[in-house]
Amino acid sequence: MKLKNVSDTTLALLVGFSGAASMAIGVSMHRHPFSALPGYDGAITMGLLGFAFALLHGVPYRKLLLALGPIVAIQIVGGQRYQASVLALVGLELALFGVVGLVMSALYHRSLREKTATKPTSGAAMLSHHV
Repeated sequence: MKLKNVSDTTLALLVGFSGAASMAIGVSMHRHPFSALPGYDGAITMGLLGFAFALLHGVPYRKLLLALGPIVAIQIVGGQRYQASVLALVGLELALFGVVGLVMSALYHRSLREKTATKPTSGAAMLSHHV
Protein backbone atom coordinates (compact mmCIF):
# COMPACT_ATOMS: atom_id res chain seq x y z
CA MET A 1 0.00 0.00 0.00
CA LYS A 2 1.48 3.31 -1.07
CA LEU A 3 1.22 6.45 1.00
CA LYS A 4 -0.64 8.16 -1.85
CA ASN A 5 -3.47 5.62 -1.54
CA VAL A 6 -4.00 6.31 2.18
CA SER A 7 -6.46 9.04 3.10
CA ASP A 8 -5.41 11.86 5.41
CA THR A 9 -7.85 10.59 8.03
CA THR A 10 -6.24 7.15 8.01
CA LEU A 11 -2.79 8.70 8.11
CA ALA A 12 -3.77 10.88 11.08
CA LEU A 13 -5.16 7.83 12.88
CA LEU A 14 -1.95 5.90 12.24
CA VAL A 15 0.21 8.78 13.50
CA GLY A 16 -2.03 9.36 16.53
CA PHE A 17 -2.25 5.71 17.58
CA SER A 18 1.45 5.07 17.04
CA GLY A 19 2.20 8.15 19.13
CA ALA A 20 -0.14 7.03 21.90
CA ALA A 21 1.37 3.52 21.89
CA SER A 22 4.88 4.94 21.93
CA MET A 23 3.97 7.24 24.79
CA ALA A 24 2.47 4.36 26.79
CA ILE A 25 5.58 2.23 26.30
CA GLY A 26 7.84 5.15 27.18
CA VAL A 27 5.91 5.90 30.36
CA SER A 28 6.15 2.29 31.47
CA MET A 29 9.91 2.08 30.79
CA HIS A 30 11.13 5.32 32.33
CA ARG A 31 10.79 6.54 35.90
CA HIS A 32 10.21 10.21 35.03
CA PRO A 33 9.25 10.10 31.35
CA PHE A 34 8.39 13.75 30.80
CA SER A 35 11.30 15.35 32.62
CA ALA A 36 13.90 16.72 30.26
CA LEU A 37 16.74 19.19 30.09
CA PRO A 38 16.02 22.74 28.83
CA GLY A 39 17.81 22.11 25.53
CA TYR A 40 15.72 19.02 24.92
CA ASP A 41 12.55 20.94 25.76
CA GLY A 42 13.64 23.44 23.11
CA ALA A 43 13.81 20.70 20.49
CA ILE A 44 10.29 19.59 21.34
CA THR A 45 9.09 23.19 21.25
CA MET A 46 10.69 23.57 17.82
CA GLY A 47 8.85 20.51 16.55
CA LEU A 48 5.50 21.78 17.80
CA LEU A 49 6.04 25.36 16.62
CA GLY A 50 7.31 24.19 13.25
CA PHE A 51 4.18 22.07 12.89
CA ALA A 52 1.90 24.97 13.88
CA PHE A 53 3.62 27.53 11.62
CA ALA A 54 3.55 25.19 8.65
CA LEU A 55 -0.17 24.58 9.19
CA LEU A 56 -0.81 28.32 9.32
CA HIS A 57 0.94 28.69 5.96
CA GLY A 58 -1.17 26.00 4.33
CA VAL A 59 1.38 23.18 4.02
CA PRO A 60 -0.50 19.93 3.28
CA TYR A 61 -0.61 17.43 6.14
CA ARG A 62 1.40 14.72 4.35
CA LYS A 63 4.21 17.09 3.36
CA LEU A 64 4.22 18.45 6.88
CA LEU A 65 4.75 15.01 8.38
CA LEU A 66 7.64 14.37 6.00
CA ALA A 67 9.20 17.75 6.80
CA LEU A 68 9.11 16.95 10.53
CA GLY A 69 11.26 13.85 10.04
CA PRO A 70 14.60 15.61 10.57
CA ILE A 71 13.30 17.44 13.66
CA VAL A 72 12.08 14.18 15.20
CA ALA A 73 15.44 12.56 14.37
CA ILE A 74 17.23 15.36 16.24
CA GLN A 75 14.86 14.89 19.18
CA ILE A 76 15.64 11.17 19.27
CA VAL A 77 19.40 11.78 19.21
CA GLY A 78 19.08 14.45 21.92
CA GLY A 79 16.90 12.22 24.04
CA GLN A 80 19.39 9.38 23.86
CA ARG A 81 22.25 11.75 24.66
CA TYR A 82 20.55 13.07 27.81
CA GLN A 83 18.89 9.76 28.79
CA ALA A 84 15.39 11.19 28.46
CA SER A 85 12.41 8.99 27.64
CA VAL A 86 12.48 9.34 23.86
CA LEU A 87 9.44 7.13 23.35
CA ALA A 88 7.28 9.14 25.75
CA LEU A 89 8.29 12.57 24.47
CA VAL A 90 8.20 11.81 20.74
CA GLY A 91 5.05 9.73 21.28
CA LEU A 92 3.34 12.70 22.90
CA GLU A 93 4.26 14.84 19.93
CA LEU A 94 3.06 12.24 17.41
CA ALA A 95 -0.22 11.80 19.28
CA LEU A 96 -0.74 15.56 19.08
CA PHE A 97 0.05 15.55 15.34
CA GLY A 98 -2.49 12.75 14.87
CA VAL A 99 -5.24 14.62 16.73
CA VAL A 100 -4.57 17.78 14.73
CA GLY A 101 -4.66 15.74 11.52
CA LEU A 102 -8.03 14.26 12.47
CA VAL A 103 -9.44 17.71 13.20
CA MET A 104 -8.09 19.04 9.89
CA SER A 105 -9.57 16.09 8.01
CA ALA A 106 -12.95 16.51 9.70
CA LEU A 107 -13.04 20.23 8.90
CA TYR A 108 -12.04 19.56 5.29
CA HIS A 109 -14.77 16.95 4.80
CA ARG A 110 -17.32 19.21 6.50
CA SER A 111 -16.49 22.07 4.14
CA LEU A 112 -16.83 19.70 1.17
CA ARG A 113 -20.27 18.61 2.37
CA GLU A 114 -21.35 22.23 2.80
CA LYS A 115 -20.13 23.13 -0.70
CA THR A 116 -22.00 20.25 -2.30
CA ALA A 117 -25.15 20.95 -0.27
CA THR A 118 -25.28 24.58 -1.41
CA LYS A 119 -24.32 23.85 -5.02
CA PRO A 120 -27.15 24.95 -7.32
CA THR A 121 -28.57 22.27 -9.54
CA SER A 122 -29.45 22.72 -13.18
CA GLY A 123 -33.06 22.91 -14.33
CA ALA A 124 -32.88 19.52 -16.08
CA ALA A 125 -31.58 17.87 -12.92
CA MET A 126 -34.38 19.46 -10.88
CA LEU A 127 -37.01 18.23 -13.33
CA SER A 128 -35.70 14.68 -13.24
CA HIS A 129 -36.03 14.63 -9.42
CA HIS A 130 -39.67 15.74 -9.53
CA VAL A 131 -40.83 13.29 -12.20
